[in-house]
Amino acid sequence: TEPPAKPRKIQQLLAHATDCMSKYDLEGAIKFYEKAVSICPDDTDLLDAAGELCVELGRTEDAIKLLRRSIELRPDDNSSKYMNLGQLT
Repeated sequence: TEPPAKPRKIQQLLAHATDCMSKYDLEGAIKFYEKAVSICPDDTDLLDAAGELCVELGRTEDAIKLLRRSIELRPDDNSSKYMNLGQLT
């Protein structure tokens, strides 16, 4: 089954984040992801993406927090979050 569509505001934030990433502006992208996570803190797709971006930016503590939250919510989804977390701890 398809996951439910993300709210319009989240879709807009993700579009801005994608635009930033296409310009290699990871700092700009993470700001949009952080805003999206603050609106939908239980969305594991957002938590995983923001966590991976924090890994790339060297924001270890933020990445650990995001990835752990994602694992708490949906431990069986996206095995890469375990790999990322394992490399950070």
